[in-house]
Amino acid sequence: MTSSKSFFGIHFSPILYLTLPLYALYPHIESLLVIQSTILALAALPLYLLAKNVLNSRTIALTFATSYLLSPLIQGVNWFDFHLEAFLPLEYLFAIYFFKKGNYLGYFLCIISTLMTLEQMSIINLFLALSLFLISKDKVIYEIKNKTIRGKLSAILFTIIFSIAWFHLASIVQSYYNPKPPIELKGAGAFTILGVDDPSHIPFYVITHPSETLDALKYDWHLKLYYLILLFSPTLYFSILFPELLLPAIPWIGVMLVSNYPPYYLPGLQYAGIVSPFIYASSIYGLKRFLSCKTNLTYTTLILKRIATLILVLNMLFFICVSPLSIFYTPGTYIWVRDYGLPEINYHHKALMKIVKAIPGESTVLTQDRIFPHLANNINAYVLPPVTARLEKIYGKIIEELKKVNYEFIIVDPLMDIDTAVLLVNEFVIEKNYSLVGFADGALLFKRGRGENLRINIPAIFYSKNLIPAGGRIAYDPTSTTGKIIAFKPMYYHRDVIWFGPYTILPPGLYKATFRIKVNGSVDGLLLTLDVVSNRGKKLLILRNVYGDEIPSNTWVNITLTFYVNSYEYYVEFRGINPTNRTEIYLDYIKLEYLGYTILGVENIVLNYKNMVFYSNKVVKDSTSKTGSVIKYCKDSGKRFFKSFPIIFKSGSYKAEFLFKVEKNIRLEDHLLDIVITDNHKEILRRPIYGLDYAINKENNGWFKIVTYFNISSKVAEVTIEGLNVNESINICLDMVSVKELKRGSVIYYAVFDARNLFTSKGIMYKNTIRHIYGEKEGVVWFGPYVVLPPGKYIVTYWIKVNKISEQCNHIIDLDVAANMGKTIVQKFSLYTQDIQSLNTWINITITVHVNITLSDVEFRGIVKDKEVDISLMYIEVIGWLNKSSILTSTLHE
Repeated sequence: MTSSKSFFGIHFSPILYLTLPLYALYPHIESLLVIQSTILALAALPLYLLAKNVLNSRTIALTFATSYLLSPLIQGVNWFDFHLEAFLPLEYLFAIYFFKKGNYLGYFLCIISTLMTLEQMSIINLFLALSLFLISKDKVIYEIKNKTIRGKLSAILFTIIFSIAWFHLASIVQSYYNPKPPIELKGAGAFTILGVDDPSHIPFYVITHPSETLDALKYDWHLKLYYLILLFSPTLYFSILFPELLLPAIPWIGVMLVSNYPPYYLPGLQYAGIVSPFIYASSIYGLKRFLSCKTNLTYTTLILKRIATLILVLNMLFFICVSPLSIFYTPGTYIWVRDYGLPEINYHHKALMKIVKAIPGESTVLTQDRIFPHLANNINAYVLPPVTARLEKIYGKIIEELKKVNYEFIIVDPLMDIDTAVLLVNEFVIEKNYSLVGFADGALLFKRGRGENLRINIPAIFYSKNLIPAGGRIAYDPTSTTGKIIAFKPMYYHRDVIWFGPYTILPPGLYKATFRIKVNGSVDGLLLTLDVVSNRGKKLLILRNVYGDEIPSNTWVNITLTFYVNSYEYYVEFRGINPTNRTEIYLDYIKLEYLGYTILGVENIVLNYKNMVFYSNKVVKDSTSKTGSVIKYCKDSGKRFFKSFPIIFKSGSYKAEFLFKVEKNIRLEDHLLDIVITDNHKEILRRPIYGLDYAINKENNGWFKIVTYFNISSKVAEVTIEGLNVNESINICLDMVSVKELKRGSVIYYAVFDARNLFTSKGIMYKNTIRHIYGEKEGVVWFGPYVVLPPGKYIVTYWIKVNKISEQCNHIIDLDVAANMGKTIVQKFSLYTQDIQSLNTWINITITVHVNITLSDVEFRGIVKDKEVDISLMYIEVIGWLNKSSILTSTLHE
């Protein structure tokens, strides 16, 4: 914010030096809060003295002092951090009291004190000088006539001269420490609707731009009116009866009214400290002016008692309803106020403090604004302002300056401020070499350097207050952990999402999420889906379909999801979605455990209807299946059948088995669907499934198994398995998918090429096949797809069908494997008439190929040797066992 890193570059506030002795006794942020509370409360003393002196009544004086202490706006000054505005009520009320009593030395000291607090008080003090002149003009005029510059006149002149001089001094000091202050420091963003960058231009701009002024006044008008009511109501608007002393409050009230910056006009912040002393002081004089109309002493006393009672009752109502100490608010309330609610030291705070206490005393540390106060005594502690702050134009410069420091530790708490936490991780943690050394209820501690061990590991627990109920609502349940739950009742609510949130960050590693759930009643079928998503719901990390038979009625049951995160995931949510409308569903909490950065080997992953996305397809019972229920394809899903959550694999070779069933007669040439396996959204395998596969693999009960293989060459991969491009004219079901890691050291090459991957010359595309028509010229019927084969042993299988041949035909076709754009024949098989036992029957021809050096631009060709041949190709399956030293690549030639 300032090039010198001095606070004097922002505010020239030498009064802070007076707090140093007290702070030195106990150098912690709590000391500043105690000083602020004490100073703010002490202002009730001069208010009492002023009221007693003006109104000559201890009762009404005590009433005004009590009103001040009960005021929600005064309590709001003390509610949000440590701010210099808390000094102003004490200083100004004593200044007015001393001026009234003729104690000009005390008055001078108070005026100097206000200027030492905030340099902007120079302007307020000029209005105060005018106010003091108006309330004592008779004496001032008398002093002027008698040419005696002392007493009231000297106090007013001192205020004017010293305030102007101080303003210039403050400007010089601020320019020295901050020669080129950004306009954000002047509150530019607070007046965008008015169109002003500098608040000093507001008076002129209001006069010359009435339309923009009206727009600025209308912005949040209801909140501004509410704020004015809270300012003037506690003293029954008596201040309006004495506008002379209300003048010093006018500049800030005017600024507030034309602002679009909510903190200026929301309870719970420090700005009420600027105007409150003048409202209370003018109310005292306003009440005196009101009572001056009453000549009957007895009647006046009665009126005072009733006014005192009314003020106390009204202030008690405000205290109960609007005070930050009110029992009606819970932490995090932002409706009409600024973060109200009595705070409590909860599980998250305790976990976070363990991270804070793990930082050695003078270590260089960077963190967020809400954590920074606990580290503020460390001169090497730095803070990144919230991204929501009005610092858009200089935020890049702030980040640039902060990046110049080598931090030993970085503390990130997504639950406090997710946007700033994401920025910290992206700009500081990932760009530098940091290790995760602390995981505490979602808060993260990073230490510079790689390979550091995890020191703090406290599970994150998300209760109803951390999550956002959508189709559910917060309800009471004495059997729950905290007494509060998220309850879904279909008769009142029915949405696709029961709850979502809490929007957190997950570093790479293994996690276990436990959902504690209860239902009221038994349900047959799908109960709800639990999932973990990131990027505001755009990326699925894992899901689990929960069925009614898994959760007994009125019994809390833990449903666990274990998943791996390969890279930093942002805005992570743990959701309950797709609820049944036949029973009530309750959530107690979600527990998230970080299991470390260990990548588990894949011994056997089983995917079925419980942990796969199946779109608009149905889950139906099937006694012949292994799981009891299957996913049945429906046309409503378009061509999408199923999709797994992202599965984390280590480098190696894997075998995937799919168990399908077709409930309708199909032709062998019918394309059923494609199995697609992707690694980080990049396709690594596409296996077309045809009716032929069903015919050669079907079992007695109608199920047929498809076996595929795939390789992971990267250290860690994020794999998704999908069923796509389903033939809408067939009825197909999926029972399960199982994935096993092959023996370490076995590297498998696997690919299937059909008419969509190959090219044709002397053939045509016909019903999902490549076909050479009888009578067409002989030559290359199909070729391609131009891939790379590393050294190893390969089995190449051609599925072909001879439809018709002439009696004179002998040599039907050559099937070969060629490299280097057909220039090198690696292996060849010749098919002759005597090899064909029957026509119109699909047969497989297998060729074994040994590759010693890496081959590029490899083709699997079919070359017809006689034009009187009608032959079709369904697909070519290639499986290879690579040499251990081979680097696996399988890239189509572009």
